[in-house]
Amino acid sequence: MNSIPPIDDLKVFLALTQQQSFSKTARQIGMSPAYVTKRIKLLEQQLGVTLLTRTSKIVSLTPEGRIAEKWARSLLEQSNQFLAELKNQQSEPEGTLRVVTSSGFGTQKLAPVLSKLARDFPALSIELDLLDRPVDILAEGYDLEIKVGGNPANHLIAKPLMKNQRILCASPDYLARHGEPTTLAELSQHPLIVIKERDQFYQRWKLQHRGHIISHPVSGQLTTNNGEVAKRWCLEGHGILLRSKWNVEDELRAGDLIHILPDYDQAADVVAVYSQRIETSAKLRVLIEACIASWGNGRDLLSTDKHF
Repeated sequence: MNSIPPIDDLKVFLALTQQQSFSKTARQIGMSPAYVTKRIKLLEQQLGVTLLTRTSKIVSLTPEGRIAEKWARSLLEQSNQFLAELKNQQSEPEGTLRVVTSSGFGTQKLAPVLSKLARDFPALSIELDLLDRPVDILAEGYDLEIKVGGNPANHLIAKPLMKNQRILCASPDYLARHGEPTTLAELSQHPLIVIKERDQFYQRWKLQHRGHIISHPVSGQLTTNNGEVAKRWCLEGHGILLRSKWNVEDELRAGDLIHILPDYDQAADVVAVYSQRIETSAKLRVLIEACIASWGNGRDLLSTDKHF
């Protein structure tokens, strides 16, 4: 290898390592599978190694490919950090800020914050993607992810934005028909509404109870990857739901949902996840400040009291 491969080829390679499919990678980056194949072939030729093992359905990394993945991620991060530091000499944020979060949180909580941010900083362009799937922010070109619960990758920075718990709730109609569980043993006898929470294991609920973590098996007739759909099913009396406090606070106050088993909950704090390359970025700074100003003002969703 006589020179560093093109940055765009490294981005394609990192996207492919995540998707493990040429066709899925092509859809993600908005290009054709032939384009992805060509860029990977050129990258392998330039590096002089085989990066991938290909089958009819999936691609996997060779030992050299795993080394290249680590190297490419580091190189891409350094390149982005260099460009960001050049731009961050200005005191006011400008350019494009690419943000990703889940659909429910993005619609209900983040979109209003970004609306105000756009008014306050006219030179700042904001792109918000709502994705209910795991995201590799570096490979997919995002500046940061606003994440509800879960553990970010070790190579990323997580900045706390808002305290949050997931709580158990059900509709008054459901409880009138089936009774209210008062123990986890009784909870096991009820249908649970299951949410596939992005990169989190959804077949067991890890609940906090008096300083201990209890793993409770989850099963039910209805499963979805969309929190708003799950909440609708809960409101319609299909079962018991574990949902973020911020997402059900209005329904709890109105009496449309009832908080049950209040001594059990699940920690799901909201954090901003980003790489070191934008840690000093003006656009990151103003977004984090705006989020904390909007969400960190002592309202019920931030309270350590688990009862409404």
